[in-house]
Parts: sequence; structure tokens; C-alpha cells
Amino acid sequence: SNEYKLMASVRIISLIIALSTISQAQEVWKQQAQEQNLPAWVREALKRNGLDQNLSVSYDINPFYLRGDFNGDKKDDIAVLIEKKSTSERGIAVIHSNDSSVYVLGAGNKTGNGGTDFRWMNVWSVFPKSVVSLGAGETSVPSLKGEALHVVKVGSASGLIYWNGKKYVWYQQGD
Repeated sequence: SNEYKLMASVRIISLIIALSTISQAQEVWKQQAQEQNLPAWVREALKRNGLDQNLSVSYDINPFYLRGDFNGDKKDDIAVLIEKKSTSERGIAVIHSNDSSVYVLGAGNKTGNGGTDFRWMNVWSVFPKSVVSLGAGETSVPSLKGEALHVVKVGSASGLIYWNGKKYVWYQQGD
């Protein structure tokens, strides 16, 4: 009967809506849990600098943040994967622990050969403070003040992003 078909359709639609709501709730819960993994002082630094209005933390690469002494002051800093809300351009925010200053690389800000959007990057790691080998197309090697970020597109290109004492700069590693 038509009444039976209508009731069955209503039940199916209700089930689909319920499953969709559960799935959305799980995503929100997962994101909130991931946000709690980020050190509180980092979340506060992003908020204090007003960056939480324009940028969001991205969880597209695991790990979504790295810890290292990037400015060479013997204190752990944090680099976190971010995304510019208005354009979805990906980048990295580096937060210095000594003063909670935030440096945005990519995410709309040009950073050397990495460009304004780091969506190309699929692997990243902390590069130890050591001697850097001569990179592709480079004529000299940088002297690292601290650890650096090694950003990679597997099977393609890589670069180092390091603190030169005033700002973060790009050094091409390979193409």
C-alpha cells in the first residue's frame, strides 16, 4: 500500500539523517580531541595574536604539529599545520615559546619556493641543528641557529625552513 511505502520512506530518511548527524558529531568530537593535543600555550598564542579568526589548525598531515628548538634559544618551539579560512591555502605557523611570537609561513604568505600554499607538502619533520648539505640550485649552505623544518613532497621536492635570526627563510634541498 502507499501508506506502507510512505512510512518506510520516512524511516529510511530518518535513519539517513540520524547517521549523518552521528557522523558530523564524531567529526566535531575528533577535531576537539585533536585541538586538545595542541599545547595550551600554543592555542593561546594563536588566539592572542588574532590568528584564530583567519586561520585554523589543519589535521591533514600526521603529525599536525612538530616540536623543536627552531630559533636556537634552547627552548622548545612549536610548528603547527594551518589553513587560511578564506582561501584554504595551507601553511605552517611557528610559535616561539620564549615570547609566544607567531610566524606564518605559506597560508597566503609567500615563503621561498614553498610559495603561498603548502598544499603540495605531504611529509614534514624536524631537521636537526647540523651541517646542511648543498641543496639543488643553491650556491652556499646556511648555518643553522636551531633546528629547521624539513618540508617534503615525496618523490618530488623538499626544502628546509630555518630561522636566520630575524625571520624564517627557505632553503631548497632537492627537486
